[in-house]
Amino acid sequence: MNHAAEHILQGESALERAIKAAIPPDTARFFMPGHKGLLSYIDVTETYGVDDLRAPTGIIKQAQMRAASAFGAAETFFLTGGSSLGNFAMVYAAHKMSENGRIIVNNGCHASVLNICKLLKIAPIFAKNTYIDEFNISGEVLPSEIERLLRENPDVCAVLVTSPTYFGVCSDISGISAICREHGVPLIVDQAHGAHLRFHPDLPADAMSAGADLCVQSAHKTLPALTQTAYLHRRESSIIEAETVQDALNLFQTTSPSYIFMAALDKAREIMETCGKERLDWLIKRCGEFRGKVRCLEGGNVDPTRLVFRANGEHLRKNGVFVEMQDGGNVVCIPTICSTYRDFLALEGCL
Repeated sequence: MNHAAEHILQGESALERAIKAAIPPDTARFFMPGHKGLLSYIDVTETYGVDDLRAPTGIIKQAQMRAASAFGAAETFFLTGGSSLGNFAMVYAAHKMSENGRIIVNNGCHASVLNICKLLKIAPIFAKNTYIDEFNISGEVLPSEIERLLRENPDVCAVLVTSPTYFGVCSDISGISAICREHGVPLIVDQAHGAHLRFHPDLPADAMSAGADLCVQSAHKTLPALTQTAYLHRRESSIIEAETVQDALNLFQTTSPSYIFMAALDKAREIMETCGKERLDWLIKRCGEFRGKVRCLEGGNVDPTRLVFRANGEHLRKNGVFVEMQDGGNVVCIPTICSTYRDFLALEGCL
């Protein structure tokens, strides 16, 4: 890791400091977990002073309010079960609000979306994505496609769009949101791969800024956060009520959420607020320099920090470069603000 990345990860989050203040070092721990703080001091249970994620009123509530302010949401909910949990909660909440038994989702949506549809016996209506011939992958969902499906299917509980896709392709969420509002249908966005978007003006618009009712973002995919951490954001003007979202989360989320994960979510928010723009400046520049040497997927609706190109993943691995995914000749790399100049040099050297 380079010195810049090491620097931004140093220090404790506000939530971590609050946990330590609530449970002094000389506390006799007769509460869970069984390691009694030996593995991690902040790995605690819902004991005195550390709040409860299922009904937060104290330090967790304050951390979620800080996140809501940073991400431009009315409410932000911490998820310790990844964006899959968020998709479960969003679809359940939308279904609860209307009781309609159908939902519009895009082709290629995440497996968690189909799983919750199966669980709730909701029939998915699939919106077609555009197609990108050069890379043999799906592209964006056009607002005209959503308009067509809503005219043909006025009795849906919601529209769910994945943006960005795994390949970094973003849909016109503003255009789709306007159409959904005209039809009185909530728009929920699986933005698992776009938690970083809000923090730089040269990136595609984030879902909250673009008018989505709800969106889920995986902190661990593109922010400096632990695996399994995610945010669920609700817009002030959302058709779906905050209480309904909380009820949905309480139905699906573990009753023993990790305080380590929650502290990581608070820390990731702090990092992006304090130096996210600066670090994204560097990342966008480096990715642009890479694009100048290697033909990559690009365009006005493509996240410039997502690198998709044609290459041999096995060759890369043999030379010490491990990529996110290889499929059909395409390689997907996910650089973030914690990537290093050395990482880019290693990748370019293999190609």
